Amino acid sequence: MRLFLMVFMGLFLLAVPVSALAKDAAEEDRGDVLFSSLQGDRFVVVITGGRNDVLVDEQLDLFRESLKGLQARPITLVRFIEDKIFELTDFSRSNFRARKDMNAHQQRYLEAQMHSENNEFTVVLIGIDGYWMQTWKGTVDEDGVYTPRDIPVQPKAVFGAVDRMLLLLGKK
Repeated sequence: MRLFLMVFMGLFLLAVPVSALAKDAAEEDRGDVLFSSLQGDRFVVVITGGRNDVLVDEQLDLFRESLKGLQARPITLVRFIEDKIFELTDFSRSNFRARKDMNAHQQRYLEAQMHSENNEFTVVLIGIDGYWMQTWKGTVDEDGVYTPRDIPVQPKAVFGAVDRMLLLLGKK
């Protein structure tokens, strides 16, 4: 019996650091906090794409058509283009503060954290906690060939992801 207790206690003591390591690893998998001090208590939807990207214009038109749904949720709409990131104040006015100009290293870092490239059309959702949640972008076929996204994201897909998270957080 004594041996059993010693083994049990040893396993228990080992389990605590292992679970702490597992928690740290899980947090590390989430990436870095992207905007938390900049976004307040809001989700951030980041739209990337080239300067004259037709899909960006179509995406903005869809959000414009769904403006009531966008404004009914704690969402800040942000544009990330080249080395600049800024709030689209026609859609939200949350005083989003970010570096307006980034060097190439900061730009690549942010792209990696958002699972996107800012010269390719993507829509990225950042959670209230500042962590990356989802990226809508192109697809990879079974041969490993990447095809860029060729249609905008329906706002109801973004709203659904936000609503599910608000429900989980007990804020809806």
